[in-house]
Amino acid sequence: MLRLWLLLLSCGGLASAEWERQVARFEPVPQADSVAAEFVFLNVGETPLVIRRVRSSCGCTVAEYEREPVPAGAGSALLVTFQFVRKHSLQRK
Repeated sequence: MLRLWLLLLSCGGLASAEWERQVARFEPVPQADSVAAEFVFLNVGETPLVIRRVRSSCGCTVAEYEREPVPAGAGSALLVTFQFVRKHSLQRK
């Protein structure tokens, strides 16, 4: 299970994200170096939503996202990649 905690800061305090999903579950893939999941969201607030920082619980999980504000009513996504480097057992992130 991969969990990603986000620090969402908005312009003016009226932006709000609605996520399609907040958890991704992966099955082991032989010889895979990494797995990725896309977390799609919609800005359901009244002002542009700005993601200033995404933090994970370790350096093996990296998120890619647009640095530009997401207008009210528009959507975007985070692409989250988990690297299997030296990971040999069940992982929860």
